Amino acid sequence: MSKSDTPQSGKDARRAELTLHRRCRRGVPDALRSLLYRNGDYWYTTALMVCGDEQSASQAVTETWHRLLRKLGGWRFAGGLERRAGKTLLNILASQCSYQQAKDALQSASQMGPEEMIAMPEGLAGELLAVVDETSDRIGRAYQTRRRALWIAQVGLGTVVAVAAAIAVWAVLMANQVSMTQVSWGCVQQRVIAQDLSGTVADAMSEFVFSEAQSQESSTVLQRAGLVLEEIANAQKTASPLMMRYLAERSRAEHLAEGLQSVADCFSGQIRTELMNAALILEEVENW
Repeated sequence: MSKSDTPQSGKDARRAELTLHRRCRRGVPDALRSLLYRNGDYWYTTALMVCGDEQSASQAVTETWHRLLRKLGGWRFAGGLERRAGKTLLNILASQCSYQQAKDALQSASQMGPEEMIAMPEGLAGELLAVVDETSDRIGRAYQTRRRALWIAQVGLGTVVAVAAAIAVWAVLMANQVSMTQVSWGCVQQRVIAQDLSGTVADAMSEFVFSEAQSQESSTVLQRAGLVLEEIANAQKTASPLMMRYLAERSRAEHLAEGLQSVADCFSGQIRTELMNAALILEEVENW
């Protein structure tokens, strides 16, 4: 395993990290495995520097992984996953030596390249991956519980503000008849990213599964709309007219804006508002 990522710009790296963390908080097994693959050797190398033997180092990494997954399945979780895991490992190692020694080991390991780190034993890696299979469902349920609690807390003022903002944005767009320009593309992309609309669609698909009362057609609309929104969010800052035309024709051919509005009527509260926002974005895309 290796802690390093493929080379990319700082902004793209940050976006990829946030995406991974968001998927981990939702209990997506592949994302949790990816988190372990990215950091496993780093944690193990740090623990080995302090403990001096493989068994104690493996126990420290195992305890770190268990604590991190328990936190993910808790009522509240904030901050970056890798930073939280580093602090957890630091506290565990500090019980075996001084805090400063553990901190120095953590910093030394962070400065190593992938080829300099000591790889986790296959047995330990398999054990930690098995924990992912056991806990991912619980983490996903905890995430859904947190989301529902947030919607309830924001159903008053939050809903009014979101609806008013959506109506204001739509009125401005309709009044000025925004043309197919780079300004239009940048505006749409920023809103898709800022409002995490692809994440909203993914949450709606989870609600379909949770309620067990939705049609295959609605699930297909959500899936296709989510792919278009994710493609917009992950594209470059500037897009060619060909790219914009492709997205517009694709959305029109699949009737995504109209379909997403119909799906939104199946929900209430915050998620309905966010889906309506996504539908408005797709309707603007279809006008390119």
